[in-house]
Amino acid sequence: MTRAEAITLWRELTNERNTTSVPDTTVDFYFQAGLETLNRRNKYHYADNTAGITLVNGTQEYSLPTDFVEMVWVEHAGRELKKSSVEHWRSKDRDAWRREDGSEPAEYALYANKIVFRPKPNAAAVATGANPTFRYINTPPDFNTSAFDLLLTQDHRIAVYYAVAEWSFTYPDSAAAFKRGEYYQGRFDQESGMVKEYYEKRSTMRG
Repeated sequence: MTRAEAITLWRELTNERNTTSVPDTTVDFYFQAGLETLNRRNKYHYADNTAGITLVNGTQEYSLPTDFVEMVWVEHAGRELKKSSVEHWRSKDRDAWRREDGSEPAEYALYANKIVFRPKPNAAAVATGANPTFRYINTPPDFNTSAFDLLLTQDHRIAVYYAVAEWSFTYPDSAAAFKRGEYYQGRFDQESGMVKEYYEKRSTMRG
């Protein structure tokens, strides 16, 4: 389904056919909200990043991409790193993990918008592989330009249902619109649940 086709369906379901009072660019916002909500639930949109982090000798923390949602896996020099947490490291010996000698990273942790490697990379680790590879769930790109990127064709309607529901719930003082919103919110919840397992498996598959 193209963007134009999706907006046409949205107008049919909402009965909002006036493109002057409700332009397509306004409808885009509701579709974007639907895609982002679906992505938080089903983790359908992901990317493999091979250049977003450049290791520096002695540096332990690095900023994540601005579209980061959730990490799937991280590799350094072809070896997958173990996922841990700063809280776990601190529970063992407070800040000892920060004072360790540099070496090949074996673990990583996330906090705020940062990724932390343990141990911190040294010069040899940087020489072995300056750019870790990582797969992460990321924010779906702008619906206006990318439509349903990475979403299977048969699942495009799920985002339409959300966009219809969101619009209907914002309609002022209309019992009919509220009931329509409840109906399409239910359709969204049901169908996003049906495909959840598939998308989560797809994001972790490796070629």
